[in-house]
Amino acid sequence: MPERRDLVLTPAYAIIAGLLVLLSVPAPVGAILLAPLVLFAPGYALVLALEIPREYARPGRRYILAVTLSMASVALGGLVLNALFGLTQTSWALWLVGLTCGVSLIAAVRHRSMPRPVPADRPRTGPRLRITWAVAAAGAVTVAAVGGAAALTEVSAHRAYDKPVTQLSLLPAPGTGNGQLRLAVTNLSGHAERVTLTVTRGARTGPGISLVIGASRTWSRLEPSSTQTLTAALTRPGRSQPFSEVAWTGA
Repeated sequence: MPERRDLVLTPAYAIIAGLLVLLSVPAPVGAILLAPLVLFAPGYALVLALEIPREYARPGRRYILAVTLSMASVALGGLVLNALFGLTQTSWALWLVGLTCGVSLIAAVRHRSMPRPVPADRPRTGPRLRITWAVAAAGAVTVAAVGGAAALTEVSAHRAYDKPVTQLSLLPAPGTGNGQLRLAVTNLSGHAERVTLTVTRGARTGPGISLVIGASRTWSRLEPSSTQTLTAALTRPGRSQPFSEVAWTGA
């Protein structure tokens, strides 16, 4: 029979973990604190709802099943969210929190309405679970390894993709006369992007222009054409290395 303590602690942890995601805690801290939300909590809520009995001869059976069900829930939820709404850290966390709390509520209702008798094979004095220093150390190393791997993965992903999704173009502007060029910056993402535009004409570099471009919007202006090389570059605010650059050489 599910324990009342588990019925309270499981959804309570899920709600706290969801708040940590919304507060955008640092990656290493979040990886350690949120790992049970991905690897254990949803599956354990399902174990409680299904009222899978404890087996005192095999005390770890329910926990292994909880991990398996959690991984299945994470994978299935990710596929559904990616197909319907778009998979983000927030939507994924809300799915896991909602699943854990909803299934825990079902388990609590079943626990109150259908009490089960104590299994007949339960010994009068069941063996107590003893955690040795070796087991505790192995568990700590496992948690640290999972948290470290998640943190390194997130840092690597940010380094690889930490740039705005923009398109920079410098092309002749038809119908303007005098051989003018149209400099355009198009935001291809679904949210506003902040970039710094720098225009260099020959050997002279102009001041950086701070731009905030809305989702799926384009900023543009006309540039006079000349025999000098015109170069436009985009950088992140506070950065010096451009992530996008175009050039036009006058005839």
